[in-house]
Amino acid sequence: MNRSDRRRQLASLAKAPDAGQRFAADMAVATRLHKEGRLKEAVELYRKIVRVYDGLAEARVAWSNLGAGLLGLNKAEEGVLALKKARALKPDAPAPHHNLGMALLNLGRTGEAIESLGRAVALDPKFRDAWMGLGLACERAGHFGRAEEACRKALEADPGSLEARYNLANLLRNTGRHAEAAQELGRCIEARPDFAEAHFALGRAREAMDDLGGAATAYLESIRLAPAAEGLSNQMGLCLQRLAAAEPETAKDFARRWRTAAPDSSTARHMAAAILGETPARADDAFLRAQFDRFAPIYDQALASIGNRAPELLSAAVAAALPSPAGDLTVLDAGCGTGLLAPWLKPYAARLDGVDVSAGMVEQAKARGLYDGLEVAELTALLADRPGSYDLVAAGDVLPYFGDLAPVLAAVAGALRPGGRLAGTVEATDAADGFTLRPTGRYAHGVAHLRGALAAAGLTLESLATDTLRQERGEPVAGHVFVAVKG
Repeated sequence: MNRSDRRRQLASLAKAPDAGQRFAADMAVATRLHKEGRLKEAVELYRKIVRVYDGLAEARVAWSNLGAGLLGLNKAEEGVLALKKARALKPDAPAPHHNLGMALLNLGRTGEAIESLGRAVALDPKFRDAWMGLGLACERAGHFGRAEEACRKALEADPGSLEARYNLANLLRNTGRHAEAAQELGRCIEARPDFAEAHFALGRAREAMDDLGGAATAYLESIRLAPAAEGLSNQMGLCLQRLAAAEPETAKDFARRWRTAAPDSSTARHMAAAILGETPARADDAFLRAQFDRFAPIYDQALASIGNRAPELLSAAVAAALPSPAGDLTVLDAGCGTGLLAPWLKPYAARLDGVDVSAGMVEQAKARGLYDGLEVAELTALLADRPGSYDLVAAGDVLPYFGDLAPVLAAVAGALRPGGRLAGTVEATDAADGFTLRPTGRYAHGVAHLRGALAAAGLTLESLATDTLRQERGEPVAGHVFVAVKG
């Protein structure tokens, strides 16, 4: 059969008296595959259906489903074209405009999304989902007045919609109208007390109004409802840091309740201990991964915003201790993070390695293209596996997550060659000896503790200076910058 004959056969199928029934049967199979997550098979069948039933009015549904399936397969442009075809087949129907608008919004094509969603609500002023989509698109485009109007229209269309009310509350919160947002969130919670996201958003609104006790109460309820969500616990920790400065006993009470509500959360365990003044030996790996995997994409910008000076201070200390860089040392960036130390370590290095417990941080460090080797590993374990391997170990911001420095410094000493150096920073405490876990979740160390741990490891202190490492809530954070050599 030639192509022309096949086209005639397909056309006759679409015009057959039972075409509608055949179409419905074929679509039932395709949609079942779609719902089962067998997207590739579903898309192949949708493609056949739109060819076979070309000209049938109902084919627009197949085009729409084809678009959704293609988007699910990350074939964005093909998906949008299919959705545009569905819209073209029935331009006076609001649903295709809505479907296309949401796809465009998810692709970041906000202007086109607003146009398509605006057409959907013009065709059906009671189309709640289209109003909600239009609100999100307008907010993303910075058209806040129109976004609020769309959110309120969604609520008019369906006054009982929690999703519509929640969207309005978030818009109000994001535009600084925190008291109004809290009212709307309260209505959401009244209608659905187990709405964890609404409790959390209410906490954010109250925190923005400096109602820290109210914020902690809301966060605690969200954590009770979703104890495994580390992001909720992270925000609780930040809130309690602020509360501890103003009302330490109240903060401690919340910390105890928080730890009980989320017993499996590494963030709750570590940060509650910090608020309560407890001193575990070190921060555990699960806590560090929970913090820094999430934080990695914005880490550099965040440190710049608080005036982080650790890299420049450490660089100056190393420059004073070593000859001019000759590219002849084996160097380890311990707790490398995103690789902030790499640009000045690289000139010293014949080989530059990096290690961090956070896979997210290591991915960011790889992007710099400066390391010869990068590992996702716990620092002391990696050091134990590399005896006598390094001429220089730089610890820019990793030691503040160890309490007792003796074990980690002994591990560093074991990994250094004779004459090798450790350069590092620690946060300073007013106490001459010992260490303390601050409400920030970071340890601060007394000079005597640092000196003693270095000596016990067989490292001789070459230089020690106290300086400001960064700002914290507008206040300087003092730290010790040191270089020690292995004899």
